[in-house]
Amino acid sequence: MLTNTSPVDTETVYLNVAGQPDSIRTKLAGQTYWRRYRYTTAGLRDSLDVSGGGIVFKSRKWIWNSAFGTLSELHVGGAVTSIARNKDLQDTSVTFPSGDRVSRQYYPLHNVTQISTTAAYNSTIARSIGFDTHGRISEQAVGDGSMADQYTYDGIGRLTSDSTMQNVAPSSTCDGNPPPIVDPNGNSCITAGGWQATAGTKLAYDAASNDTANGGSFLTGNRITAFGGCSYVTDNDGNVTSRTCSGQTVTFTWTAESRLASYTVGGQTIALQYDAAGWLVRKDVNGAPQSHFVWDGDNLLAELTSTGTGLVAEYSYYGPDQLHALFVGGTEYNAHADGLGNVIALTDGAQTVKRTYGYTAWGQSAGGSDLRPFTNADRARFKGALWLGPEVDLYYMRARWYEPQSGRFLSEDPVGLEGGLNAYVYTSDDPVNSSDPLGLDEEPLEPPSPCEGAVDVFACLTGDWGGGDGGGGSGADSFGFGLGGGGGGNPGQQPKANQPGPQPQQCVGRARVLGGNPRSVGRQGGFPGVRVAAGSAAIIPQQFGGLPKSSLAPYLGQISGSVGGRVIFAGVTDVIGGTSPIPGMNVRDALQLLNPGTFIVELVTGTDLGVVNISLSVPEPLSCPTGTARP
Repeated sequence: MLTNTSPVDTETVYLNVAGQPDSIRTKLAGQTYWRRYRYTTAGLRDSLDVSGGGIVFKSRKWIWNSAFGTLSELHVGGAVTSIARNKDLQDTSVTFPSGDRVSRQYYPLHNVTQISTTAAYNSTIARSIGFDTHGRISEQAVGDGSMADQYTYDGIGRLTSDSTMQNVAPSSTCDGNPPPIVDPNGNSCITAGGWQATAGTKLAYDAASNDTANGGSFLTGNRITAFGGCSYVTDNDGNVTSRTCSGQTVTFTWTAESRLASYTVGGQTIALQYDAAGWLVRKDVNGAPQSHFVWDGDNLLAELTSTGTGLVAEYSYYGPDQLHALFVGGTEYNAHADGLGNVIALTDGAQTVKRTYGYTAWGQSAGGSDLRPFTNADRARFKGALWLGPEVDLYYMRARWYEPQSGRFLSEDPVGLEGGLNAYVYTSDDPVNSSDPLGLDEEPLEPPSPCEGAVDVFACLTGDWGGGDGGGGSGADSFGFGLGGGGGGNPGQQPKANQPGPQPQQCVGRARVLGGNPRSVGRQGGFPGVRVAAGSAAIIPQQFGGLPKSSLAPYLGQISGSVGGRVIFAGVTDVIGGTSPIPGMNVRDALQLLNPGTFIVELVTGTDLGVVNISLSVPEPLSCPTGTARP
């Protein structure tokens, strides 16, 4: 049992024998809320029941593919959403309870290239996505393809332009076979028509990756003083304390931990309260509670009324910031995302569009319609993050608050330089191809497949490696997954014992062996340039003598582990992530708290083994990880 207390709530987590939350009790707003969990024999979440505050919450149930551990069905309040997948375990279609089906098509390199539906709302949610030679999104056509957004990048992957394009047909005065070179009015028929820019922005950066193209000005430490016609003030801790635009000033106050405590604008003061782990649990307006927030791991479960006895909205997610549905007034509204991961529409059981959204590349609102209306109960928007307006246009990204106007966070990255040399920029200045759900580290959308070129992609993804791209280098140490940036390297192969280089050492001890997530195979892992591979493992880098990820990267393919003489993983391709066993706490910190002095490893395509004796093969430059030692 673990209990965390803050000035506004108390949360107690009861764990089962596997260290998973069995039930969670939250005392908030004078009410007591319970989340009760059940799990499958494989350790995957089976169901969730929620109660408290006199509210009838919707029950949740998950149905998994028993062979691969992939989600097949999501039940909320008895309504079923089903998911179909291809041989690469990517979702090819989602069928909502009302029967409308949304399909996704992919390039061989795993990038989603087409989103469509046979439902009447296809013109609203259909997207066609194109890519440049580096695998970055270069354009996204909307609906019937007559409009599109176009993106360009500099040599290090920063966004340099965001243009709205219109496909214009030539004038009828250019008709003919063959068409004339000049029409009767003297206008050129050769240059008429085609894609034409109707709006857009250009970006430029200084040496520290601050955007200087829109009047951006910055002090030492990348602290902003001006942007987009607004002036900013930053305190000595690196937190923005005021922003003045066109005569309107917003002032911000911060806690000692650099959490946003309040902001004041237009005579209103909005105060923000957090639980002991830093998760937002209450929003006050002018001293009175407006909303309370109840969480299910990393995802918002429900927004409650000021008294905590009524529902503003319930939320259901496929994964962090991947909205499945919003429930308002007991009605299910299914969410639709574009190729960039933004929520672009909500539809109801009659297959009718009830809400649409438009965004700039950095997340500023660029149109949309509220036909229900939802009156701001629909918080999941840009990149699926929670919009906490309407008083100020801000997104809550858990560890930090993001301002789409400047495309920056209002405070420094709490992980320090591990998050990059510029502690304020969002996703390394590429908001198109990445997101940052936790406000700590960018995550790519759909990285290339490690099985490109394999004769049997299914066999490749389930362990028969050999078609992997070695990336930009020789691939000699890449164990079938790309260690480079997708260049023309040789196919990866498992390192041989007689190859020159670091020699292995044996490390033995106790380990907590977690079952992994086969759905992550082929995706970008927690190590830059490394894709998650079947038969590999995810680790906590800090357990290797506190080394940063960059120091571990050269040796990932040479780390392996055995239990009872049987190899359980060969190669490391990821950092342990996902839902924390202790709500509100970083999953890696929580696992180490629950398993002190123990090596923690997650088998990407393996099952949960509990706490066992383990033998590791670790290259000599590395020390034996936590919980192990040389015999």
